[in-house]
Amino acid sequence: MSSVRTWERKEHELNLFVEAQEFSIYMLKATKNEKIFKPMFKTEITDQLNKLSMDIYLNLWKANHYKIGTKERSEHQHLVIENCIDFLAIWNLGIRAFHLKHKKTNYVVGKVVAIRDTTKKWIQNDIERLKDLTNKENEVV
Repeated sequence: MSSVRTWERKEHELNLFVEAQEFSIYMLKATKNEKIFKPMFKTEITDQLNKLSMDIYLNLWKANHYKIGTKERSEHQHLVIENCIDFLAIWNLGIRAFHLKHKKTNYVVGKVVAIRDTTKKWIQNDIERLKDLTNKENEVV
């Protein structure tokens, strides 16, 4: 089973990694502002948000380095989805604790949901590609 060459990937698959990387950097920078992200919640909320944003990126990176159809690839893809769900739950706490503005909230939630949904599409694409590869192997006699 081979991986897809970079130039054969769909645009959204390449954008997924860039989006996750940019999102992690955004969160690391944004949460440095102690006027918004109060130090009293640093360990409980801010550090968790930063860790989860990094985990989203790292698990995408790891998944991409395993061949299609491997247990490790699937596990890391599913961890991305779990990381996104966890991030949104902690972010929801942050909205109330930090009295975050609607604009910032919409941006962050939109990014996380887009990463989660694109990861789900990636998983589905892998399932389809694996079926195609299996069918082609079965056709060869």
